[in-house]
Amino acid sequence: MIIKNYLISFLLVWVLTHSTLAQSFYKKDKMPRDNSISIGLGPSLIYAETGGQYSNLAFAIRPAFSLAYGKKINPLVSLQATTGMQWIGSGGNPSQEAIDQWLANESAISFSGQAYYLDFMPMLNLMPFSDHTKRSQINFYGGIGIGVMQARTKRYYTLEENSREYTAIFPTAYVPIRAGMSYRISNLYDICLEGSMLLTFSDDLDGNQNWNAFNDHLLQIQLIFKKYLAPKSAYF
Repeated sequence: MIIKNYLISFLLVWVLTHSTLAQSFYKKDKMPRDNSISIGLGPSLIYAETGGQYSNLAFAIRPAFSLAYGKKINPLVSLQATTGMQWIGSGGNPSQEAIDQWLANESAISFSGQAYYLDFMPMLNLMPFSDHTKRSQINFYGGIGIGVMQARTKRYYTLEENSREYTAIFPTAYVPIRAGMSYRISNLYDICLEGSMLLTFSDDLDGNQNWNAFNDHLLQIQLIFKKYLAPKSAYF
Protein backbone atom coordinates (compact mmCIF):
# COMPACT_ATOMS: atom_id res chain seq x y z
CA MET A 1 0.00 0.00 0.00
CA ILE A 2 2.82 2.40 0.90
CA ILE A 3 4.65 1.57 -2.34
CA LYS A 4 1.46 2.15 -4.28
CA ASN A 5 0.99 5.58 -2.68
CA TYR A 6 4.61 6.49 -3.48
CA LEU A 7 4.12 5.48 -7.11
CA ILE A 8 0.94 7.53 -7.38
CA SER A 9 2.67 10.56 -5.81
CA PHE A 10 5.67 10.18 -8.14
CA LEU A 11 3.42 10.00 -11.19
CA LEU A 12 1.49 13.10 -10.10
CA VAL A 13 4.72 15.07 -9.56
CA TRP A 14 6.11 13.88 -12.92
CA VAL A 15 2.94 14.88 -14.78
CA LEU A 16 2.70 18.29 -13.10
CA THR A 17 6.41 19.02 -13.65
CA HIS A 18 6.35 18.12 -17.33
CA SER A 19 3.10 19.99 -17.83
CA THR A 20 4.64 23.10 -16.28
CA LEU A 21 7.81 22.76 -18.41
CA ALA A 22 5.73 22.27 -21.55
CA GLN A 23 3.70 25.38 -20.79
CA SER A 24 6.90 27.29 -20.07
CA PHE A 25 8.49 26.28 -23.39
CA TYR A 26 5.26 27.07 -25.23
CA LYS A 27 5.16 30.48 -23.58
CA LYS A 28 8.77 31.17 -24.60
CA ASP A 29 8.05 30.03 -28.13
CA LYS A 30 5.11 32.45 -28.39
CA MET A 31 6.93 35.45 -26.92
CA PRO A 32 7.79 38.06 -29.59
CA ARG A 33 11.30 37.49 -30.92
CA ASP A 34 12.71 40.66 -32.42
CA ASN A 35 16.33 39.44 -32.70
CA SER A 36 17.69 36.86 -35.09
CA ILE A 37 20.94 35.23 -36.13
CA SER A 38 21.75 33.96 -39.62
CA ILE A 39 24.49 31.91 -41.20
CA GLY A 40 25.07 31.65 -44.95
CA LEU A 41 27.23 29.91 -47.53
CA GLY A 42 27.32 30.02 -51.30
CA PRO A 43 29.17 30.79 -54.55
CA SER A 44 30.73 34.16 -55.31
CA LEU A 45 32.94 36.03 -57.76
CA ILE A 46 34.98 39.20 -57.88
CA TYR A 47 34.70 41.79 -60.64
CA ALA A 48 38.27 43.01 -61.17
CA GLU A 49 40.80 43.64 -63.95
CA THR A 50 42.31 40.17 -63.62
CA GLY A 51 39.09 38.50 -62.48
CA GLY A 52 38.17 37.14 -65.90
CA GLN A 53 36.36 37.82 -69.16
CA TYR A 54 32.85 38.44 -67.89
CA SER A 55 31.16 38.92 -71.26
CA ASN A 56 32.30 35.38 -72.15
CA LEU A 57 31.38 33.99 -68.72
CA ALA A 58 35.06 33.13 -68.21
CA PHE A 59 35.72 33.73 -64.53
CA ALA A 60 36.32 31.76 -61.36
CA ILE A 61 33.59 30.86 -58.87
CA ARG A 62 34.71 30.67 -55.23
CA PRO A 63 32.89 30.24 -51.89
CA ALA A 64 31.68 32.99 -49.56
CA PHE A 65 30.56 32.73 -45.94
CA SER A 66 28.50 35.13 -43.80
CA LEU A 67 27.21 35.53 -40.25
CA ALA A 68 24.52 38.13 -39.49
CA TYR A 69 22.65 39.51 -36.49
CA GLY A 70 19.34 41.29 -36.99
CA LYS A 71 17.04 43.33 -34.76
CA LYS A 72 13.48 44.17 -35.81
CA ILE A 73 12.67 47.87 -35.27
CA ASN A 74 9.07 47.80 -36.52
CA PRO A 75 6.98 45.52 -38.79
CA LEU A 76 8.65 46.95 -41.89
CA VAL A 77 12.27 47.63 -40.89
CA SER A 78 15.04 45.71 -39.15
CA LEU A 79 18.70 46.59 -38.62
CA GLN A 80 21.30 44.02 -39.62
CA ALA A 81 25.03 43.64 -39.00
CA THR A 82 26.78 41.19 -41.32
CA THR A 83 30.33 39.88 -41.25
CA GLY A 84 31.94 37.26 -43.43
CA MET A 85 34.69 36.16 -45.75
CA GLN A 86 34.90 35.67 -49.52
CA TRP A 87 37.65 33.84 -51.35
CA ILE A 88 38.83 35.94 -54.29
CA GLY A 89 41.29 35.48 -57.15
CA SER A 90 42.02 35.67 -60.84
CA GLY A 91 40.08 33.75 -63.46
CA GLY A 92 39.51 33.31 -67.15
CA ASN A 93 42.10 33.47 -69.93
CA PRO A 94 43.34 37.02 -70.49
CA SER A 95 44.63 37.88 -73.92
CA GLN A 96 48.33 38.23 -74.59
CA GLU A 97 47.71 41.90 -75.39
CA ALA A 98 46.25 42.44 -71.93
CA ILE A 99 49.09 40.57 -70.23
CA ASP A 100 51.71 42.58 -72.14
CA GLN A 101 50.01 45.82 -71.09
CA TRP A 102 49.87 44.72 -67.44
CA LEU A 103 53.53 43.78 -67.49
CA ALA A 104 54.43 47.13 -69.06
CA ASN A 105 52.46 48.94 -66.33
CA GLU A 106 54.11 46.79 -63.63
CA SER A 107 50.65 45.63 -62.55
CA ALA A 108 49.78 42.26 -61.07
CA ILE A 109 48.72 39.74 -63.71
CA SER A 110 47.13 37.33 -61.22
CA PHE A 111 46.22 37.15 -57.54
CA SER A 112 44.49 35.02 -54.91
CA GLY A 113 43.36 35.49 -51.32
CA GLN A 114 40.44 36.36 -49.08
CA ALA A 115 38.32 39.44 -48.40
CA TYR A 116 36.97 39.94 -44.87
CA TYR A 117 34.01 42.28 -44.50
CA LEU A 118 31.69 43.89 -41.95
CA ASP A 119 28.66 46.03 -42.75
CA PHE A 120 25.49 47.52 -41.30
CA MET A 121 22.21 48.16 -43.09
CA PRO A 122 18.49 48.69 -42.61
CA MET A 123 16.55 45.79 -44.10
CA LEU A 124 13.03 46.26 -45.49
CA ASN A 125 10.41 43.47 -45.47
CA LEU A 126 8.12 43.46 -48.47
CA MET A 127 5.54 41.69 -46.30
CA PRO A 128 5.73 43.35 -42.86
CA PHE A 129 4.96 41.35 -39.70
CA SER A 130 4.40 42.37 -36.07
CA ASP A 131 6.26 39.40 -34.54
CA HIS A 132 7.85 36.13 -35.62
CA THR A 133 4.66 34.08 -35.08
CA LYS A 134 2.72 36.25 -37.55
CA ARG A 135 5.19 36.31 -40.44
CA SER A 136 4.06 35.01 -43.82
CA GLN A 137 5.20 31.71 -45.29
CA ILE A 138 7.20 33.55 -47.97
CA ASN A 139 8.71 37.01 -47.67
CA PHE A 140 10.95 39.22 -49.78
CA TYR A 141 13.47 41.63 -48.31
CA GLY A 142 16.28 43.96 -49.28
CA GLY A 143 18.53 46.74 -48.09
CA ILE A 144 21.53 48.98 -48.68
CA GLY A 145 24.18 50.01 -46.16
CA ILE A 146 27.84 50.82 -45.52
CA GLY A 147 30.76 48.59 -44.61
CA VAL A 148 34.50 48.10 -44.30
CA MET A 149 36.58 45.39 -45.93
CA GLN A 150 40.12 44.12 -45.74
CA ALA A 151 41.56 42.01 -48.55
CA ARG A 152 44.58 39.83 -47.89
CA THR A 153 46.03 38.61 -51.18
CA LYS A 154 49.07 37.17 -52.89
CA ARG A 155 49.92 39.01 -56.09
CA TYR A 156 52.04 37.82 -59.01
CA TYR A 157 53.80 40.19 -61.41
CA THR A 158 55.46 37.85 -63.91
CA LEU A 159 54.57 34.78 -65.98
CA GLU A 160 57.50 32.73 -64.65
CA GLU A 161 56.52 29.37 -63.19
CA ASN A 162 58.27 30.09 -59.89
CA SER A 163 57.24 33.73 -59.84
CA ARG A 164 57.74 35.48 -56.51
CA GLU A 165 54.52 36.23 -54.68
CA TYR A 166 53.88 39.53 -52.97
CA THR A 167 51.53 39.63 -49.98
CA ALA A 168 49.24 42.65 -49.81
CA ILE A 169 46.82 43.71 -47.06
CA PHE A 170 44.42 46.23 -48.51
CA PRO A 171 41.54 47.94 -46.61
CA THR A 172 38.63 49.71 -48.28
CA ALA A 173 35.09 50.88 -47.62
CA TYR A 174 32.15 49.51 -49.60
CA VAL A 175 28.41 49.80 -50.11
CA PRO A 176 26.56 46.50 -49.63
CA ILE A 177 23.31 45.86 -51.49
CA ARG A 178 21.32 42.76 -50.51
CA ALA A 179 18.02 41.25 -51.60
CA GLY A 180 16.50 37.88 -50.94
CA MET A 181 13.53 35.60 -50.45
CA SER A 182 12.82 33.85 -47.16
CA TYR A 183 10.73 30.72 -46.58
CA ARG A 184 9.31 29.89 -43.15
CA ILE A 185 10.19 26.29 -42.29
CA SER A 186 9.04 26.46 -38.65
CA ASN A 187 7.94 28.96 -36.03
CA LEU A 188 11.56 29.85 -35.24
CA TYR A 189 13.46 29.12 -38.47
CA ASP A 190 13.64 30.51 -41.99
CA ILE A 191 15.64 29.42 -45.00
CA CYS A 192 16.57 32.20 -47.44
CA LEU A 193 18.10 32.61 -50.87
CA GLU A 194 20.03 35.87 -50.89
CA GLY A 195 22.08 37.84 -53.40
CA SER A 196 24.64 40.47 -52.41
CA MET A 197 26.76 43.06 -54.18
CA LEU A 198 29.65 44.59 -52.25
CA LEU A 199 30.53 47.72 -54.20
CA THR A 200 33.98 48.83 -53.07
CA PHE A 201 35.61 52.25 -53.38
CA SER A 202 38.88 50.72 -54.62
CA ASP A 203 40.23 49.51 -57.94
CA ASP A 204 43.32 47.87 -56.41
CA LEU A 205 42.13 44.74 -54.62
CA ASP A 206 43.84 42.65 -57.31
CA GLY A 207 46.94 44.84 -57.66
CA ASN A 208 45.85 46.00 -61.11
CA GLN A 209 44.23 49.38 -61.75
CA ASN A 210 42.56 51.34 -64.56
CA TRP A 211 42.32 48.48 -67.08
CA ASN A 212 38.55 48.82 -67.03
CA ALA A 213 36.34 51.73 -66.05
CA PHE A 214 35.07 50.29 -62.75
CA ASN A 215 36.26 49.62 -59.23
CA ASP A 216 36.64 46.07 -57.92
CA HIS A 217 33.36 44.60 -56.67
CA LEU A 218 32.27 41.37 -54.99
CA LEU A 219 29.11 39.43 -55.86
CA GLN A 220 27.58 36.59 -53.85
CA ILE A 221 24.63 34.20 -53.84
CA GLN A 222 24.09 32.47 -50.51
CA LEU A 223 21.78 29.98 -48.89
CA ILE A 224 20.91 31.47 -45.49
CA PHE A 225 19.63 29.70 -42.36
CA LYS A 226 17.96 32.11 -39.92
CA LYS A 227 16.81 31.60 -36.34
CA TYR A 228 14.69 33.95 -34.24
CA LEU A 229 16.18 34.35 -30.76
CA ALA A 230 14.21 34.33 -27.52
CA PRO A 231 14.42 37.52 -25.43
CA LYS A 232 16.49 37.24 -22.24
CA SER A 233 13.37 37.72 -20.12
CA ALA A 234 12.06 34.40 -21.45
CA TYR A 235 14.69 32.55 -19.42
CA PHE A 236 13.81 34.09 -16.04
